[in-house]
Amino acid sequence: MDGVCDDYARWDRGGWDTLDGGVRMLDYSVIGKNLLKYRKDEGLSQAKLAKESGISTTAYRAIETGKAMPRVNTLLAICNVLGVKIQDVCSPVRKLENVKWN
Repeated sequence: MDGVCDDYARWDRGGWDTLDGGVRMLDYSVIGKNLLKYRKDEGLSQAKLAKESGISTTAYRAIETGKAMPRVNTLLAICNVLGVKIQDVCSPVRKLENVKWN
């Protein structure tokens, strides 16, 4: 688990907000938006995903709406249920711009 925590702590792909004094903090909404996408892709309700992850529906809803930041072990449990890597949940989804189809 140390390797995952280290990767999580080192993550730096634009999902961080810089606070006064240079302290950097993960943008909770990035995690929430990605969790929503992956949950819907799997066809799971918030209640079902929360139950399978071992947390309350209220706690999961707060994470998905960006009102709460999950502990690493909680985020790992959610990711395991969804079948995704923690890095995928923490990375902002890039928008496709200027795509040309040949």
